[in-house]
Amino acid sequence: MPKIDYKLYYKEHRDVMSARSLNRYYENKQKCNDRHKEYYLENREYLRNKANTKYQCECGGRYSYSTKSRHLKTNKHIKFTTPL
Repeated sequence: MPKIDYKLYYKEHRDVMSARSLNRYYENKQKCNDRHKEYYLENREYLRNKANTKYQCECGGRYSYSTKSRHLKTNKHIKFTTPL
């Protein structure tokens, strides 16, 4: 049996695969939303603590989990981490 080249197969069947994926999304949208809500309700305290935890950076700045990528782009952090 010949080996399947998945990248080539995807390029040739992209329209069919994307339509199938979109149909699956709309068919299971409510189920997926319910699953996300249930997870959030079960783990609400953990998720809130994770979002509000403050981290101390090596540059002397403080940031929360949700703003880490923004902090890493600041001039203060960039100047501190670049070698002289």
